[in-house]
Amino acid sequence: MNFLRNWSCSLFEVFDFADKEASDVMRPRPEVVSLSVGLAPEECLRAVRESPYTRYPVYREEPEHIIGVLHLRDLLIAMHDVGIAAVDVESILRAPYFVPETK
Repeated sequence: MNFLRNWSCSLFEVFDFADKEASDVMRPRPEVVSLSVGLAPEECLRAVRESPYTRYPVYREEPEHIIGVLHLRDLLIAMHDVGIAAVDVESILRAPYFVPETK
């Protein structure tokens, strides 16, 4: 019985979320934790340790020029596979998705 109640509440939340525009769930720019592609892997790890998120926009030159998304899991796997000093952060980025505020 509790499972059904929880499942139905989750389903309603999904449909409620579908009615929102991107601007309703966006974070203000000063609150976004983004990383420069030029950071050393050790610095990336330090930045993500100080933040509660698992995905980070990565930029080149300016925070407005997002080139990918760093998933914490991908960083940890790369660190395990080749060692932290040998991680090429740019090579483990995932493609970013851009959504207009009005969608």
